[in-house]
Amino acid sequence: MRKTGRYLGFIFLSMVLICAASSAALAQEEEHHIIRGFAGYLTATGDETLNLSKIEFDNAAGFGLGYEYKFTPLIGVAIDYSWYGPDVKVEDIGKKSADFNPATLGVMFHFIHGRLIDFYAGPAIAYVDYGSPTFNGEKVKLDSETTWDARVGIDFKIFKWLGVGASVEYIDASADFKTDAGNGSLDPKPVVTRLGASLRF
Repeated sequence: MRKTGRYLGFIFLSMVLICAASSAALAQEEEHHIIRGFAGYLTATGDETLNLSKIEFDNAAGFGLGYEYKFTPLIGVAIDYSWYGPDVKVEDIGKKSADFNPATLGVMFHFIHGRLIDFYAGPAIAYVDYGSPTFNGEKVKLDSETTWDARVGIDFKIFKWLGVGASVEYIDASADFKTDAGNGSLDPKPVVTRLGASLRF
């Protein structure tokens, strides 16, 4: 009876040690750094009316770079910066090119982090820099702002160190502007669709 108990104890201890070794090996294989490069398409969802003229952002394509550090397989901190050049349209006047350049800092939760698929989502803080387009000699000053951001994405790992992916991001952007005709708030509140590649190490 004692021998049987010893054998069972030895088997149990061996299983614990094997599981611990496997977990340690997997932890060593898990990447901690992710660099993402992407192309994006910005779709504005809001506008503003000033003196019976509608002011709105056009949709626009752009690109960006991002970096994420994963503290654990489940949680990472991500920063990125994007460049977009949407036109600002003023009804009955015309349109001019502006900037929409968000810098974001957020926490990403990796709900699925297998060998082939990495599915993540999370909130972020965004700082958005706008340009100052000029209409008929009058400059429209768009104030930069800090707001919130949310995104969800998925990466497909082609190799251990290389992947391709897509994500959807919402930025709660609302730019205050100043003109001689009056002041107001322009609400682009864009949804950004992104496609790109990632390096993992």
